[in-house]
Amino acid sequence: MLKIVFSISHLVFSFAMNSVLKSTNVSIMSKNSDIITSLGVSVKDTGNPALQIVLLTFKISYLSAHCKKHAKDHSTKRGLLQAVSKRKALVAYLQKNNPSLLSKILIKLDIRNTALS
Repeated sequence: MLKIVFSISHLVFSFAMNSVLKSTNVSIMSKNSDIITSLGVSVKDTGNPALQIVLLTFKISYLSAHCKKHAKDHSTKRGLLQAVSKRKALVAYLQKNNPSLLSKILIKLDIRNTALS
C-alpha cells in the first residue's frame, strides 16, 4: 500500500516539475527570441555554437539566480560551473573559427570574452 502511494505521489511531483520546467523554458525562449533571431540562426538548429552560447547564457543566468537564493544547493552549483565551462569552450571555438559572429554575440548578451585569458 505504501509503495503505491509513494509511486503515485512521485508521479504527480514529476508531472508538476516537468510542467514548471516547460513553462520556464518557453518564457525564457520567448523573452530572448529577439537575440536569437538577430543572430540569424534557427532555434531548432541546436548544433550551432552561437545558439548553444545563447542558450547556455540563459541557463547560467537562471542557475546563478537559483544559487543566490539557495546557497547550500551544491548540485546546482556544480551544474552552473559545468555550464560556464562549456560556454567558455564554445566561446574559444567561435573565437578561432568565426570571430565576427562571436563579437556580435558577446555584445548582444553583454558577456565578457574570458576564454582566451
